Amino acid sequence: NVYQHCNRGDPCLVGYQRMLFDFRDMALPIPVLLTEFGCVDPSFQNVGQYEAQRDFRQVPTLFSQEFAEHFAGALAFEYSTERWNAILAGSEYPFTRWGYGNYGVGYFSPADCNHGNTTCTYVPFPQFDNLAQEFSLVSASSIPDLDDYDPPQWEYPECPARFNDTLANIPWGSADVPDDGCAWWPTDLVCPNTPPECLNPTLAPTDEPLPSSSPTQTVSTHPTSSPTSAPSIEITPAPTTSPTPLSSESPS
Repeated sequence: NVYQHCNRGDPCLVGYQRMLFDFRDMALPIPVLLTEFGCVDPSFQNVGQYEAQRDFRQVPTLFSQEFAEHFAGALAFEYSTERWNAILAGSEYPFTRWGYGNYGVGYFSPADCNHGNTTCTYVPFPQFDNLAQEFSLVSASSIPDLDDYDPPQWEYPECPARFNDTLANIPWGSADVPDDGCAWWPTDLVCPNTPPECLNPTLAPTDEPLPSSSPTQTVSTHPTSSPTSAPSIEITPAPTTSPTPLSSESPS
């Protein structure tokens, strides 16, 4: 997920060019799929009653021949506004106001529809047409298919030399904090009539009460690309049990 070009006043898409250089240096043995793009920002133009409608000027760059040498396309985020995220960001239904959580290019109506006993109808925002227009100007034929693919190597690459010292010197505060195991949550989360012998003994319910108070941490729900402050959620960490080592796998 790469959110660049968050400001309508940036015509050069410098962030994407830097990303291209970095991935080209890494010489990955497989193509990279950009799974999300499409920053929201109040600098985009208002269209009718809808604020800050994205222009999706990233599309020609992301689907250019130059990018197709290293990337296997990109997915615009997202088809439908997630109602709760939009409301948290101050954009109430029907989502005419700009909000950092309103990433949809459309929304479902009415507000209480559930795709069940209340039928949902998709309503596109003006930015839906902007995205469609940009996609109509590019061709996926520039992206090689499997028969055309000839990887430069079959082994995982080494970390580019210019990153080695930088990454090694980053202080990771979490490395000095003991890992917390998962506490057992209320028994109503166990399927009814589950035989006791089927429960993981390390997770089985106990008569020991959970601590009534713990230090709290404030976790921001605000995406890094948004220019405005966001509400925070107070989270009480689970009580420490036996340490559980973290996975050594790299994030995708």
